[in-house]
Amino acid sequence: MSLEKIHGPKDLKSLTLNQLKDLADEVREYLIDSQARTGGHIGPNLGVVELTVALHYVFNSPHDKIIWDVGHQCYVHKMLTGRLDTMRTMRQNGGSPGFPAKDESPHDVLDSSHGGTSLSVALGIALANRQNNVNDLPIAVIGDGALIEGMAQEALNQIGNEKVRMLIVLNDNGRAIDANIGAIPNYLSQLHIGEKVDDKMFTLLGIEYVGPIDGHDLNSLITSLKKLKNISRPAVLHIKTEKGKGLSYVEKSPIRLHFSFPFNKETGELIAEPKESSIFYKPKSKFNAVMIGDKITEITKADKRIVIITPATRGAIELHKCFDEVPEQCFDVGMAEQHAVTLAAGLSVGGMKPIVCFQSTFFQRSFDQLVHDICANKLPVLFILARSGLAGLDHATHHAPLDISYLSCAPNLKIFFPIDHIAFGAFLENIAKNWVDSPTILLFPYGTIDSIELNSEERILLRENTFDKNNVGIILSTAGRIKSALTLKKLLAKQKVNFAVLNVVQLKPLDNELFTKILNRYDKIITMEENVARGGFGSTVCEFASDNGYKPDIIRVNLGDVFIEHGMRPYLYKKYNIDENSILEKIQKRWEFNNLP
Repeated sequence: MSLEKIHGPKDLKSLTLNQLKDLADEVREYLIDSQARTGGHIGPNLGVVELTVALHYVFNSPHDKIIWDVGHQCYVHKMLTGRLDTMRTMRQNGGSPGFPAKDESPHDVLDSSHGGTSLSVALGIALANRQNNVNDLPIAVIGDGALIEGMAQEALNQIGNEKVRMLIVLNDNGRAIDANIGAIPNYLSQLHIGEKVDDKMFTLLGIEYVGPIDGHDLNSLITSLKKLKNISRPAVLHIKTEKGKGLSYVEKSPIRLHFSFPFNKETGELIAEPKESSIFYKPKSKFNAVMIGDKITEITKADKRIVIITPATRGAIELHKCFDEVPEQCFDVGMAEQHAVTLAAGLSVGGMKPIVCFQSTFFQRSFDQLVHDICANKLPVLFILARSGLAGLDHATHHAPLDISYLSCAPNLKIFFPIDHIAFGAFLENIAKNWVDSPTILLFPYGTIDSIELNSEERILLRENTFDKNNVGIILSTAGRIKSALTLKKLLAKQKVNFAVLNVVQLKPLDNELFTKILNRYDKIITMEENVARGGFGSTVCEFASDNGYKPDIIRVNLGDVFIEHGMRPYLYKKYNIDENSILEKIQKRWEFNNLP
């Protein structure tokens, strides 16, 4: 069987079982080859090869809609739905995202990269089908990690009550990003292939339960799915799979079971020297999260009252060391973002010092808990949000461009954005000595030390007098754009136009004395941030000026009013005209300095 001959699901329908097995083997080999070259979510996708082949053999996509949860399991699905060529551009600037993309193919139901959404989507489709007298079958493929999401449990509650025609495929591999933790994973782990199972979870909710079966046995998958094809009520097919199936060195690595940079497929070693300019290889410089995670570990070990909470995102803030060294003070609640925040409220009331650590894109899911349970009660809880702003090559919804906008509106909340990991560490040391007196958020951007933090020359430039008499304006920047701000300063200086640059750390509330001084001195201001236009840092500066009777001329540099696709900063800055040269053009048009070209 030749994978190149598969242009869509219809090309699988006439294949024999042996041909399907050959196809699965070829898919796995192609997946390993392509992921070795580009990097990506290799582990999850190796785990769903046989499942994806079986789904597209038995069902009729896109009429029978398949919803992948979490969406990074969709690589094989893309390969079998006419997008084999997109694997060459996977997770590259302008290429295919490593998640479903509805504008890329009718076989992708929604753009999605957050967990726990599939059951609600599938139920909605099933209810619409019932209302419209349509017999198509929505299929939610949900991992055991995503199943513990509160949203998924809410959906199960209604699914069991509605009795609609829909199928849930529970892809149970015992892991989210890290090993799954909690009562639901513990229960699922007790159900074994080949044993008679007395299901105590789904059946009691009114949902038919089938399984568990071997998720790598193509014959068992096809047989079971065919039996479930004509269901009239909701059913769950429980399959057991292995992340990284077929690649021994991935199977043995807890972290690389989830994601890997480009690697040597024979040895598994990460490629040290870049071979293609379009591909993102493992950086030689450390990520800022490594040092921040080390500092969190340090202060946690020194104070028994400090407790760490994270919703399955240990890696985003490099918390594995902390979990290893002080496990009794660390809680990974799994993919349960809302619970994580209100758990911190209870711990605070109980006299502990909670530090809640998130990958920032997921924190928006717990906004009500932040407002209702933390801020309204003015609880002294510290939140650390990683990857604020642009977050690289995963998906548009893995960026965190809304942080400043939606967080700034919450009363009693303080927000800080330290310039680098050194300043961040100093913040943590000070907080450890004098704990916060109200809800406090520390943000930090995605990137390596070399790519996102200042070098020695830039540090000297930043230390120049903010209120030098020769300056005609000031650039106010948050940490994610401070290097760009200094580059812009140098471009302006070449034209004999002097601007000060100030990195603004305290975003809420603004420092009244500092900003009064700035507005008394400057009437030309540029704000720079990796946030949407409305409600961001630039908007906050405009509000402060207006509320205090100032009328400066302000150029706001931000991410606009769009969802920015995946990509690296230089590519995205240029595409959306927020690179330094584009900003220089805006300055020229607005202020027409005589010396500008």
